Amino acid sequence: MLEITSLLMAYAIAITLLLSGISKMYDIQGTIRSAIAVGILPTYLARGFGFLLPFAEVILAVILFITSESYLLLAALLLVFVSFVIANAKVMLEKKDLACHCFGRLITGEMGLGTLMHSLILTIYWIPVCIQPTNYTKLLHTIHDPSSIAIIFMGILCLVGTGMISRLID
Repeated sequence: MLEITSLLMAYAIAITLLLSGISKMYDIQGTIRSAIAVGILPTYLARGFGFLLPFAEVILAVILFITSESYLLLAALLLVFVSFVIANAKVMLEKKDLACHCFGRLITGEMGLGTLMHSLILTIYWIPVCIQPTNYTKLLHTIHDPSSIAIIFMGILCLVGTGMISRLID
């Protein structure tokens, strides 16, 4: 049962990161400007972070679609989510009005409570993935019942949707 929970959470994270990373690639300058404007890193590091983040998100997503058995992957995911939480919390505490380029130009809005909630939700989704590292391709090959596949698919959509809806809070 925990393997299925891990699969649902991992795929919700992977879909979110894939969508976010690809969207940021189309708005790389906005992503770089946002990383600089948050003000946590020195400008030269923020510029590099903003440029590399979309590619890292896509790579992490692709790996996560296959497996969560790598502790390096799990550590990298946690690092990304914690950096998102810290950046959003800093912007909220400083009451800055910063455009969120979390999904490039695909989904626009301001950094704040909604984006902080989304970052926290992703971090919570990470917990069962970390507790039960699984090879998802092997697991999916054991599921042949169409209704089980449909339930898994709907569960993933609900989890992704919950994160996206939280972004509307502010």
